[in-house]
Amino acid sequence: MARVILITGSSGIAAATAKLATDRGDRVFLIGRDEKECEELSSQLAGSGFSVADVSDESAVKTAIDACLQQFGHIDAIFNAAGMSARSLGDGPLH
Repeated sequence: MARVILITGSSGIAAATAKLATDRGDRVFLIGRDEKECEELSSQLAGSGFSVADVSDESAVKTAIDACLQQFGHIDAIFNAAGMSARSLGDGPLH
């Protein structure tokens, strides 16, 4: 049975994970900040969905999770790949 995987992010590691999941028969729901990027990736993933939200906005995330639950009825796993780069602050870890 296909799992429903909620993935935060819509590029890089998140996109690669979403493609791998759908290749294995799972369904994915993306939460990302860039609507065009989410829409483009989702169009490549059979049976997927997305919601536009900034994961630093708790209210927006709750709305996105509700949209996922409305579309799929449940969530089996969450993969949090959304993040930010420390490059604007110089190289090195962001703490």
